[in-house]
Amino acid sequence: APSSYRYNPYSGNSSMAYDPGWSPFTSAYGAGDTNKLQSFEGIRVYYRGSKGQGLGFGPYTVISSTVIKMTGALNQGDKVVTMSKGSTGLHQDYNMVGNPYASPVDIGTILFNAAQADQITGASFYIWNPFLGVAGQFQSIPYSTGGSTPVAIPYYIQANDAFQVRAMNDSSILNFSENNKGQTISSAYSLMKAHTEYLTLNVYDANYHMFDMLNIRFDDAATEQEDRKMDAAKRNGPDFNFYSISAEGQALAIDARPYQAEKAIKLGVNCSFAMDFIIRAENLAIPAGGKVYLHDNFLNSEVMLEQGTEYKFAVTEDKKSQGNSRFELRMDPSAATQTAAKVLDVNMVPNPATDEVNIAFTNAKAEVVTLNVTDISGISVFNKNLGLQTSGTVNIPLKNMASGLYIVELTSGSQKITKKLVKE
Repeated sequence: APSSYRYNPYSGNSSMAYDPGWSPFTSAYGAGDTNKLQSFEGIRVYYRGSKGQGLGFGPYTVISSTVIKMTGALNQGDKVVTMSKGSTGLHQDYNMVGNPYASPVDIGTILFNAAQADQITGASFYIWNPFLGVAGQFQSIPYSTGGSTPVAIPYYIQANDAFQVRAMNDSSILNFSENNKGQTISSAYSLMKAHTEYLTLNVYDANYHMFDMLNIRFDDAATEQEDRKMDAAKRNGPDFNFYSISAEGQALAIDARPYQAEKAIKLGVNCSFAMDFIIRAENLAIPAGGKVYLHDNFLNSEVMLEQGTEYKFAVTEDKKSQGNSRFELRMDPSAATQTAAKVLDVNMVPNPATDEVNIAFTNAKAEVVTLNVTDISGISVFNKNLGLQTSGTVNIPLKNMASGLYIVELTSGSQKITKKLVKE
């Protein structure tokens, strides 16, 4: 039962949920390459507890602490990391690289420079996020602002951190220098910082545990194909994947393309089990005057995306409930399509408000409508089931509410719109 693995690009296949590139260390003293930890190599380690714990029969619930020790001289000075690429191209170019220093390092700038020197493929690097989905998966992190004049996006990874990146060629290199070391840690260098230049769609389960994310960037300098320096391929997760699809059929986690009215972006979803999910528009970066609609081909329904828009769907035993034909994003559809679409619209007047606020809603068909207002701590201060409605208006008195910010959620069937209300 191996507990640690290296990643071997020559045997890798990134299109598979269980990538055969993961090669176990079978001996601490082996002479072969697969049994030696190489310089700058990132590894995957399972912690089961103290030595031998979890390897016997039956469950164990009390996990003992364990200590991993490292000895040797600390790396100093400039370091050159050599990467590998197998013969099948797309599916054998991911490399697992470790931070060579015992300090934080600005990996964003390092990878931006490598991309400009044609050493890496793709507009992102990948970190393992154990909180995504059921078993965790690799999350795409963009290192560049994109566009015709890109600049680096700085990030600090910590000592002992590892990441994956795609090599342009066999023997491509990454250059680490003392100047890349982090002296001061700040939120501006956080791996999880938001990127406002994207249309961001996050997928949650019914309890709002995140499963995956997709970033779309509308950029006239990009194309509908996979652009090597502007798009990022989707690193296949073990249990759930949500992605866009380029013109040549490549699954993407970061997709840059021009905004073109009447065009559609195909989206794919695949899951290992039947389950309910929510697609939520966390950020809405679209050109002025533009509109983007999420269309569900399986249910023949559509919702216009606004900040905080949610769309509920389910993966079932029906094969058509997932795959590369379930969803698509439509940019400013024709008037006929908009009329037929099931689009929920919500307006609040006035906002900010002092004594009361009127919330008006309209939908293309009658659905069960509920309205919930919470304060910033998540405590509900107003909740009402409005029954089966197509449109209507709700008056909410505010005199007894404290001044501050409130969140208004109106749900109609599978659609939900979230808006911010300011009480003065």
